[in-house]
Amino acid sequence: MLNWRKRFRQRLDRIAERYPPRVEVDLDDLADMLSVIADGGIILSKTIKDKHVLARQMLLYRDFIKAVFLGVP
Repeated sequence: MLNWRKRFRQRLDRIAERYPPRVEVDLDDLADMLSVIADGGIILSKTIKDKHVLARQMLLYRDFIKAVFLGVP
C-alpha cells in the first residue's frame, strides 16, 4: 500500500508543481484516496453486480482532482 501511495503521490506532486492546489489538501491523503476508490469500486461493483461502477467512481475521482487543482468552473 505504501508503494502505491508513493507512486500516486509522485504524480500528484508533478501536478501540484504546475497547478498549485486551490484548497488545502494533504497529497498523501489524496494519493490514498485513489487506492480507496479503486478497491471500493471493485467491491461495490461485485456486490451490486454493476460492472460500470468502478469506471464511474474513477471518473468522479478525476473530476475531484481537477477541482482541487484547477478549481470549480
